Amino acid sequence: MKKVLLIIACLLLCSCYDYRELRDIAIITGIGVDYKDDEYTVTLEILTPTPKEAGETEKTRLVSNSGETFIDAFKGTYTELGKEPNFSQLQMMFISESTAENIGLQELFDDLFRSSRVNNNFYLAIANDCDSYEILDNKQKNDTASNYVLNLLKSNNESSFIMSTNQFDFLIAKVESKGKDIYLPSISLDDDHFKVNDIALFSDYKMVSYIDKDYSTILSLLTNKIENTIYYSDGINSIDIKSNEFKFDLKDDKVKITLSLDATIKSLDSKYSLRDESTFKELESIFKEKIKEEADDLINKLKECQSDPLSIGNRYYKKEPKKYFDEYFKDTSVEIEVDLNINKFGILFEVIK
Repeated sequence: MKKVLLIIACLLLCSCYDYRELRDIAIITGIGVDYKDDEYTVTLEILTPTPKEAGETEKTRLVSNSGETFIDAFKGTYTELGKEPNFSQLQMMFISESTAENIGLQELFDDLFRSSRVNNNFYLAIANDCDSYEILDNKQKNDTASNYVLNLLKSNNESSFIMSTNQFDFLIAKVESKGKDIYLPSISLDDDHFKVNDIALFSDYKMVSYIDKDYSTILSLLTNKIENTIYYSDGINSIDIKSNEFKFDLKDDKVKITLSLDATIKSLDSKYSLRDESTFKELESIFKEKIKEEADDLINKLKECQSDPLSIGNRYYKKEPKKYFDEYFKDTSVEIEVDLNINKFGILFEVIK
């Protein structure tokens, strides 16, 4: 939000812009996509600066338009705006659950990717049990709905969705590749409060299922090089995972995944002593077993949904293009090995009972 306000301030101070010229620009911070009654409805969240004499506050307004195709509905919002749309500050796109399940994302992905107006470094989320319009219309004090949700996802350790590899341009490159599927966070409203919900899984361009958001940490560790420390707990003890490496060994009838992690202790049951070397070995064993158990469970759920966000099919396709078949991930046994090194250095404290 500060970044958006800074840009507005720069425009106001610049000699080639006055407030009247700025008022001719509609700064878009969020997009919502719904599909009902054989029509797309596209909603734009617009940041509207107020003149200095009115108190230097900002507010948002929403503009919606419907059409038989996504591009018709999207371009129709320009007429409703009555201004030049500016998408340089676009942060979030919210897609309703029914749209993702029944229509899929291919049409809107293709149209947005071809658009010369829209930047490609925004994030996506599924509107769970509500329309995307309702998400954008849930205005927050001194903030936009899009920026509020973006910060919520950033601060929510369980989500691990706000990485450069989860921006629109990376997502479209992934879904266009053979043997790769995407996953997205879902957002719902609980008494007008935003809530991070379960993970939406996709097969090709269509959403096929949800899995519990608790799996997002394991999913992130197996799909991306983590950019920030990830907190992980067994319910009593906890660690901060600092770095991860994953290796895939693929054969015709079996896949072996080796996940290597470096971590430090975050919190500790009082029965353990940090001065005792065996404490680290025991905790490594406890966390390795828990991570492996969750990873095995995740693999089984992904197979049931026929969704391959780990890109196992793509890895096999690159290795054996002539032998590749679409059900490779579903039909192939997957074994996971976890290597965990808990470093003695870091911020440590013991839990007092």
